[in-house]
This record gives sequence, structure tokens and C-alpha cells, in this order.
Amino acid sequence: MTIGVDIGSRNIKISKLHTVDGCSALSFAIMAEYAGGEKTDVNAEAAISQKIQKMVQSVSAHAQSAIVSVGLPEIVTHNFIFPPMSIDELRGAVHLEAGQAVSIDLHSMSTDYQILSTVENNQSEVLFVAVPNPVINRLLRVAVRGGLSVSTIDLDNLAVANCFAAIEPDVEKQSAVILNIGHVKTNIVVMDGGKVRFVRNVAFGGVHITEAIANRYHVSMEIAEEIKQQSFLWNSLGLNMKNILRQCMPDLLEAVYRSMEYCMNRKRLLNVDRILLTGGTANLTGLDRFVAEVFGIDTECWNPLDYLDVGESGQKKYGPFLCVALGLALRENNPLCLN
Repeated sequence: MTIGVDIGSRNIKISKLHTVDGCSALSFAIMAEYAGGEKTDVNAEAAISQKIQKMVQSVSAHAQSAIVSVGLPEIVTHNFIFPPMSIDELRGAVHLEAGQAVSIDLHSMSTDYQILSTVENNQSEVLFVAVPNPVINRLLRVAVRGGLSVSTIDLDNLAVANCFAAIEPDVEKQSAVILNIGHVKTNIVVMDGGKVRFVRNVAFGGVHITEAIANRYHVSMEIAEEIKQQSFLWNSLGLNMKNILRQCMPDLLEAVYRSMEYCMNRKRLLNVDRILLTGGTANLTGLDRFVAEVFGIDTECWNPLDYLDVGESGQKKYGPFLCVALGLALRENNPLCLN
């Protein structure tokens, strides 16, 4: 099977699965932190490639076919609805509508689309995606130099959705908003009945919480990160994490509300049963309670490894970090193809 590779802004995650008696089991899942993830210079790219190469070699997965993904706020996504038509006609209609709806030059973007579902009167709801070419080119350079044979470039949001749809029991009976909260950005996915209804990316991540703590106590980012991770220190420092989250999360909370509102107004969603938190920031103490209080919706940290056979690896605690990588490794049907 193909490996899934999630090159985040702070950590690289690589996973592979295999099938046992018709069920998915974890072959391996590895994660490594690296410095300079936000930088785009040649030296930073080389360091990332070297890290990937060492990770792949550590599991004896040489020259593996890989699916990688992107999920930055700069990515353009747009939902369209089209009447019944052929695949060739739909392809032309999508790019015509996108050219009129998007205010940027699509000639400088890599684009693709995916049919999300069939709605009223046999119409197709389509997700259009456009990614700046420099983002795609950098990702390919880093991956190929890291020894990977890239078969597909997908979208982080759709990888998260694929992971949830493939692993969560009774997914067709529930609606959920999934927030994959990383170091510098959050992928929003609205799902209902196992189908993607809406996706969006927001420039909010764990680093923004760290910055708020650093500003509150006039300390370095390194010390602020330690404070954030060690909740037992909060009372002695007089740190009210709920106030910190109120201060730094308004853009994300507004985006979540607008995403749900969009789906409900278009009758793609009747209600939201759960909000699920994944990603490296999902385990922050009190974050689930804060989000639940804001929206009045049950909120929990979702760990995909709770549903997979991981053997005695002890990797289950890293599950929230691995949602994108697992979703990519699981993706066999109809991925985006932005390369």
C-alpha cells in the first residue's frame, strides 16, 4: 500500500497500513520534529528532505510510492453546484465557474476538483481547489529529494475526512465538524453521513496560543511553550487558559460558526452532533471544554488509533498527530491530484 506523508510546519508524520481479515491495521507510523518548517530557503528544504530520508530508511521503506498533501490558508476552495452533465462537460464548467468566482489569477495555481455528493434534482456538488504553484513545487522538491516517489498531492482537509470516514464506527449516522489544529494553521472539515460538506483553512495554530502566553508573561517563546504544555503550573502562575483562548481564537471560532451556518443555510446539514479536535494542539488541557462551551456542542479529542490495531507499539498516544498521514495512507479512491 502507499504511504501517507504529512509534512507539517513543525513535525513530519509518515504512516502505512495493511489489511488483516478485511480490516486496516497499522504497519508503521513515525513522527519527527524539525526546525525551520516555516522557512522556504534552500537550506531549510534540504534539512526537511534529509529528515524524510532518515525516517523512511528507519522503517526500511525505500523508494516508496507516497501521497502527500497541502493545507495552508493560502489555498483557495470553493463549492459549486452543477446540473447533470458528462464528466468532460463538468470539467469545463468547473473551471469556467471558478474563473469567474475566484478573484486571483488561476494560471499561477495548480487546480483540481472533486464531486462531493449528489444533491437535489440529481445535481452535483463539487469542491474546487486551487493551490499556488510555488507551494506545490516546493512540496515536490522536498519529497522527491527525501527519496519519495510522489503519486498524488491531496488536500489536508480531505485526508482528515478520509481518515474519519474510514475509521470511525457508524460514521453514516452522524454529523461532525473536525478541527485539525496544527502548529500554525487549522483545517476545518464539516461532515454529514460520512460525506464532506465543506472545508476551510484558517491561520490559527498552537503557536498563536504560545505567543499569547509569551506576551502575557513577557517571556520567550520557548518558556511560553513549556508553560502551555505543563498545565499543573497554570494555577501557581495565575494563568487562566480560557482567557488566553478567548484572546487568540476569535478568527477560528468565527470560521467554524460560518462554516456550519453555510452548510445549514444550504440544507447540507441539519445539526452538528460533535466537534472533534485532532492535530498537535488537540490535546491542550481545557481546549475541548472551551470549544464545547462556545458552541454548546459536545467536543472531544479524536484519536484515530483508538480504532486501529497498533499492536504493542505504544504509538496510540500520537494518534491525534497522525490524522492527515493516516488519511493519506488510507486514500485509494478518487483523491485530488494537484500535481
